[in-house]
Amino acid sequence: LGGRYGVGRGYHLGDTLLGFKGRIGYEAPAAELLIPAHRELEKLVLPQDQRSVKDSLAELYGQRLHQGLGFEPALRDIEALWASSQARVSGQVRVELESGRALVSGLESPHSMLARQGAFGRAVARSAAIEERMAHHEARIGPLRKAGLLFQLAYVHLGAGMPDKALRYSHRQLSEGPVDAGTEVHRFGRLLNLLILLDLGRRELLPTALRTTTRTLGGRGQARPLEHALLTLVSELLKARDPATDRAACDRAMSALLALEQDPREQAVHDHFDPVAWGEARRSGRPLAEVVRQRAQACAHKAGGKDRRAA
Repeated sequence: LGGRYGVGRGYHLGDTLLGFKGRIGYEAPAAELLIPAHRELEKLVLPQDQRSVKDSLAELYGQRLHQGLGFEPALRDIEALWASSQARVSGQVRVELESGRALVSGLESPHSMLARQGAFGRAVARSAAIEERMAHHEARIGPLRKAGLLFQLAYVHLGAGMPDKALRYSHRQLSEGPVDAGTEVHRFGRLLNLLILLDLGRRELLPTALRTTTRTLGGRGQARPLEHALLTLVSELLKARDPATDRAACDRAMSALLALEQDPREQAVHDHFDPVAWGEARRSGRPLAEVVRQRAQACAHKAGGKDRRAA
């Protein structure tokens, strides 16, 4: 499949065992698809230190194989470490193919960390370090990457019950950096901003924010189904004047959101945040973190059942 798009073609210049430089042309579409996809899944599941140790041994392992020393005992030790590190690396990765390249467009795993597990407090505890690194590497962080980090910071603070801080990060994401309004992170950032305003009860800001978001998403007629469902929910909640009307709006929205959750075309939204969990938290009055944890546990239990049946 990758080969039909010209993925994985290139040239390699390196040292031979005889001391000469060697230049070869290669075509490896499978490796070009699988390796980046696997690395992105590792980023979702593994902590940074574990990935760093694993990656630091990769060059040594490759050198020994290149030198014909594949039977060294040290390589068996490295393989044992890698096998241990991969115990929870499982999930689904979506890859988009373009002429000559493959782009990871989304992923999910029952073992994903922190925000996906409802561990918002732990994620918030890391926010100061993330802010420090963002400031230190300001010149080297691209606008899209910065927008993604600010989106994540907004979401984890919302999940941790800190909507005021979440709103500050959300406003920064939407105002800092030249990020195209059509990118996923900007579209989802607009939606998250609406949900934060709802949680804060900032009804005076919601009409303008709703119009801006609707216009950004291309109007309700052009918004994607899940985006349309969230826009409709926000509009109805804005009109609600009592808890019963509020809950009825959430009930209608939840039916649509649960149906769309299984639509593979809408999975990109769930890679960024969990609108179903937010809707359930709003409807039931439970903390968002509690709902996300419950959904993560149900997902892990379901995945475990599938593994047992497969075995």
